[in-house]
Amino acid sequence: MEKGKKILIVEDDPDIAQATAKALEKLGFEAAGIFNKGEEAVEKVFTIHPDLVIMDVVLDGQISGIETGRHLDQFLNIPIVFVTGHRDVAAAMGANHRVALLKPFTVQELQKAIEAAFTASKI
Repeated sequence: MEKGKKILIVEDDPDIAQATAKALEKLGFEAAGIFNKGEEAVEKVFTIHPDLVIMDVVLDGQISGIETGRHLDQFLNIPIVFVTGHRDVAAAMGANHRVALLKPFTVQELQKAIEAAFTASKI
């Protein structure tokens, strides 16, 4: 497990964002920041230097979580766990070699998704 790593949360639902931050801390990670818009995440990621990003697929703002992920992939090599409430979207992301986490999720499911993302980034 990659304990102590900094994880950025990009989630437009404040309750889910806070619950995710608490779950990360419980798992031994640092919640390095919470943003509700993809534009903010793209702008701030270079100053935060997270080890992983937990990204909601649907966000407030001009760009989706998927588009935000593309921007991050273009400039940085950080693993991303995409979070969605839609089973079909999660399945499509998995088919495209992305780590997807279906809402609502448990702390254990979050941990498995983070481990899968870190493992995939080392391949």
